[in-house]
Amino acid sequence: MQNVGRNARLPYNSYKHIFSGLALWHLRFNYLKMVWEIFYPEGANERSTLQWAADHSRREKTTKPTDFNSLEDLTIHSYRARILAIMRSWIHEHAPEYDSKDSASLGAWFSAMPAAKWNKALEWLNIRLHPDQNPGIVDDGTVNDHWTNHVRFCSVMEPYLTQSYAIKHDDTSLLRQAIQEVCIVMQAPSASKPKYAKALLRQVHIINTVAADPTLQEAYLANALVNLRGLPHTFYEMDLLLEHQNGEFKQFRTDRGSSIQESDDLFRQHALTAKLLQAVRISANRTLVGRCRDRRHPKKDALFDIRSLADQLYHSSSTNPRGPDSNKSYYFSENKAPNLVNKGILALHTTTRLYNESVLKKANPLPETAAPGDIPSTEELNGRNADVNELFRERALVTADLSELNV
Repeated sequence: MQNVGRNARLPYNSYKHIFSGLALWHLRFNYLKMVWEIFYPEGANERSTLQWAADHSRREKTTKPTDFNSLEDLTIHSYRARILAIMRSWIHEHAPEYDSKDSASLGAWFSAMPAAKWNKALEWLNIRLHPDQNPGIVDDGTVNDHWTNHVRFCSVMEPYLTQSYAIKHDDTSLLRQAIQEVCIVMQAPSASKPKYAKALLRQVHIINTVAADPTLQEAYLANALVNLRGLPHTFYEMDLLLEHQNGEFKQFRTDRGSSIQESDDLFRQHALTAKLLQAVRISANRTLVGRCRDRRHPKKDALFDIRSLADQLYHSSSTNPRGPDSNKSYYFSENKAPNLVNKGILALHTTTRLYNESVLKKANPLPETAAPGDIPSTEELNGRNADVNELFRERALVTADLSELNV
């Protein structure tokens, strides 16, 4: 479409009036790939890495970030196990009468915990995971790289989980916030996602500035989601629906394709009957074979894996900032993860400046033979266009002064 629009003679055929949709599923998949590349170092056996979590779970080991479901299970289960292990540290300090040898027996106590105590526990957890200084430096001077990795992993997973929740519950306000947080993380050079970093700046420009009015912004976000069941909390991404349709068409082409039939003809036959053909195929497989064509084993209960990982993390003192040895003042890690949030904030100054320059250049193209007096000044151009830097100023000020951020 971009190539067609670029070579169009008429303004309408240039497609400049069409917004590119939010590909939220592809964004989530690439975000998880980024997390995997940073927190899954090859050959590492440290408890603060994803490889350790993959080695000690009952699920199929994820060695490459090519399967979305396996990758999402690994990262989310590892996140929950770390949170549970950290919460057990709070119980040990503030409610030792409820401490136990395993995480399974804590379920009843968590359910019966009074609201006031829950608030104190969550406040303590928030301080632990979002310290004002370097998380690896404890009050007594202990430096723990493994604890730093736990904190940075949790801080990177929070925007992803927020985005997933907002998509499932069709919460466009929360989705707007999550996209901004994901955008900040993607700006970090360590994330190695320059194309997504630039694309996210454009999406944030559309949904959070005067580039589009509020009604259009809400429609833009809502059209990125779909709900085929008509039930609450069952929304998912529009681009994931398209991927499912593409998969069904590939299956139809494999089943019905031939050397004398063009793909265009197959597509015309399949486009309006995809769901019907899918239902017929599944029904036939169940009747003739006795089960669905999908030969994958049912998913194992994740609760056992999460509790098992949490127990090992807790008893090894991996989630204790002071470490297992009170006489040791430094715990070194060969796989120390970068601080993607702070690095992303630091990179925003450059990436937003480059983005603004590209937007201004497209909005105000100069004639081929422009006299010096005809070229508008930077101040004039900035007065006509929205500056994306404003979107992140509040987040940067809340985090810390940029010159004092510990990278």
